[in-house]
Amino acid sequence: MTKVNNLRPEKAARFLINRGWEFINREGTHETYIKNENGITKSVQVIFNYKTIHWKNVKEMVKRTGIPEEEWIKECK
Repeated sequence: MTKVNNLRPEKAARFLINRGWEFINREGTHETYIKNENGITKSVQVIFNYKTIHWKNVKEMVKRTGIPEEEWIKECK
């Protein structure tokens, strides 16, 4: 199985918006996105302080969003 790689913050933000997530706030280098699913509000932050988001942070985004890892892997290419 392919692993999640580093991801550019701009691609991560676009990926979330294309899947129905809404940008709500920016504090410094962190942008917050939310999505309401079945009465449960999920939130995730995209970190813009480096050229790429480290793969460990991408894995955390996978967990928080509930979007399958395979879709993130496609986006990372």
